[in-house]
Amino acid sequence: MASSSAPPRDLKALYEYFVHNGIGNVLLELLNLKEIGRLDSSNTNSTLRESFLERMGQFKSALFTSLKPRKKDMLQWLIKRGISNVKIMIFNKSSIPLVAWFFRRITMPNLKTIQFNFGGYKGGKMSDVSLNLIGNACPRLNTIIFNYCDKITDAGVIALVEKCPELEIINLNKNGGDEINASLVVIGKKCPKLRSINLSGCKMVTDEGLKGLCQGCPELKTINLNYCDKITDAGVLSLCEKCLKLKKIRLSGCPLVTNKCRASLKLRGSIFKL
Repeated sequence: MASSSAPPRDLKALYEYFVHNGIGNVLLELLNLKEIGRLDSSNTNSTLRESFLERMGQFKSALFTSLKPRKKDMLQWLIKRGISNVKIMIFNKSSIPLVAWFFRRITMPNLKTIQFNFGGYKGGKMSDVSLNLIGNACPRLNTIIFNYCDKITDAGVIALVEKCPELEIINLNKNGGDEINASLVVIGKKCPKLRSINLSGCKMVTDEGLKGLCQGCPELKTINLNYCDKITDAGVLSLCEKCLKLKKIRLSGCPLVTNKCRASLKLRGSIFKL
């Protein structure tokens, strides 16, 4: 499929590269504001411009490898042309504080998926404020993924899910924050379409949180509870009893979940991943 050579920066060559390789993702680092301006300029060859925009309309995903103020207009431009999934990978500490700045100044009502990966920085400045702003900017989200965002608490998660009732996938993998538990009750009330939730490493999760979650999530099919070391048999069994579509549950590093409970889950069928 795609060649291993670096994509070109020239607009015409970049378009030809996309067409030739059938690329399904847009690496935003390749597009700068000058090139984007040229696309809408009367000086741009109209055939090339229309062909490029038509091709762009087929792309559904965009990737940031950093956040900078100038990229706000870039993302807005792409979203107007059909981008519905955004992945943000932070490898530079200077980009972390810009998350809140970015989402305070942009509106993305049709965005469906947003993913944050913070490399080795563990999302140090990714805070509840950012989650609240993401909820304001992206009310139709159905997938939200936060990896290693250790400053997020119940308050931020609650602010997000109250504004994004269409959420189907929530990933708080190895969040490590001090307060991810009470928000599970709110997720249970506000996210009836939830199909998957990853709470791996969220060490404050308790049976009460799980009981609240399962009250209003009939579509839940997968849950990752690895290293949620406060949960017990009671919380796990409540999930199984209320969430009848549950197909996979992960319980590594859960010392209070007994062998008896695990055996009971196995008897329910091989669909449970222990």
